[in-house]
Amino acid sequence: MKFYPWLLPALVCCILSTGCNKSTDLTSPSNVFLRMFPSDTSYQTGGAFQLADGNFVVYGFPPENNSYPPLIIKCDSKGTIIWKNPLSPAFHYCTVKSISISDSILMAVGTTGTAASVISVCRINASSGIVIEGSLKNYTVPDLVSGPLMPPLFERAESGSLLIAGTIENKDKKEYYPFVLPVEENGVAKSPIVFDFNIPGWKLIMTRGLCKDNKGYTISGSTYNADVTETDPVISFCLRLDNNYDELWHTFLTDTKESISTKGMIVTESESSIILFGSRGKSTYANTNISDLIGTLYTQQLDMEGNLSDTSGSYSDFMNLGHAGGLAETSDGGYIMSATTNEMIDIYLVSSNHMYLLKLGKDLNEEWHREFKGFNAFTAVSVEQTKDGGYLIGGYEHSGTFIFTMCLIKTDADGNIVLQ
Repeated sequence: MKFYPWLLPALVCCILSTGCNKSTDLTSPSNVFLRMFPSDTSYQTGGAFQLADGNFVVYGFPPENNSYPPLIIKCDSKGTIIWKNPLSPAFHYCTVKSISISDSILMAVGTTGTAASVISVCRINASSGIVIEGSLKNYTVPDLVSGPLMPPLFERAESGSLLIAGTIENKDKKEYYPFVLPVEENGVAKSPIVFDFNIPGWKLIMTRGLCKDNKGYTISGSTYNADVTETDPVISFCLRLDNNYDELWHTFLTDTKESISTKGMIVTESESSIILFGSRGKSTYANTNISDLIGTLYTQQLDMEGNLSDTSGSYSDFMNLGHAGGLAETSDGGYIMSATTNEMIDIYLVSSNHMYLLKLGKDLNEEWHREFKGFNAFTAVSVEQTKDGGYLIGGYEHSGTFIFTMCLIKTDADGNIVLQ
């Protein structure tokens, strides 16, 4: 892949705001940046997060099922690389998180490819990026379904036990189900637990979200009818488990007139509600992708019993090929969402992907948004509020078919950015 450093200054972001227009005082301009991480092959960003010491981690994997392993990069608060290390060939599509309070240890959970039946787990020294000796474990999950849009997800309990979630196929019925794989503190895995919703005719399940709280776990995703017709919309699900991994309830987001595709969800810090987010629109699986539905960005609040709340959001400014990246709670009790959208006039695409940052209030109504665009298309994958009150967006630039470059955007508290 070729990278042209002279193009970087031209990626000055166009900042568009609505709602609350705040003045910006960049007293610490070194803490806002856009950083590209070019490599010898394409890497689609899986996510990005901040560590306790203020440094950042971004990771990604090749979008194609090739021989390149995932790449993890740690950089400082200015976006300068501290270390850049690949995982072992046992991994391809993966999720990476910090698993210690001090953020001294990272964990990766992944598969070797779309047709893999093995989930691999390892621990990584966050100071050096080196996989801790003896930490690599492999777990067989027959008929596992994975890919760049649905890598295995995981949550780790304080006891050290793991819960891994994903999608599994029943090849006899040609149906797909969400599943969880409990792994005990000693690294021994139990049998996968499969959840059959008994939805007649609805075949493919994409497990997209997993969250842990003190009382249990929440899983979200989308499903569609394999025998697609123009009247079969995509629907979304939310599944609640207790700490013993027993199902408490599941609920569906459905609409007879349009599709609803859930990218993920969060459990609020107060553990009083669940916020689903994604896209909704009149497209069906016949003419779009279940994960990146053509439609309007949306949020929907549920209580902890699975009941839909009146609190929801629909963001009509982002209805052209719009799909959500990430959602996180903010220190003021509101939310921050990253998203990607295209500009269209009638049926004609007039501009490539732009990344957006949407600040939402407690009521999920938009307070302001910012737009980031350059010469090439960008896709947002994740977002979180940083320790200085700003925001970190993980995403990637695509300059051609499967030609991806990982990137980070760090903004100030008002969602603004300047390039150094």
